[in-house]
Amino acid sequence: MPAPIVRKKAADTARDMVEPAIRGRLEELGLFVVGSTPAELGRFLKSEMDKWGPLIKEAGISIRE
Repeated sequence: MPAPIVRKKAADTARDMVEPAIRGRLEELGLFVVGSTPAELGRFLKSEMDKWGPLIKEAGISIRE
């Protein structure tokens, strides 16, 4: 995705996450609002894939039915 679009989406999301109604609803659903940058999110997602990917593959888990 082009960098200007990523920056715009990140700014819009950050703005929305401080709205009490949005934040409250997400917390009601059991979600935790954590602020980060697109780069931080990318690193987090990569670390999760590195951590869980081998286990998922070994267990034969698939999103396909």
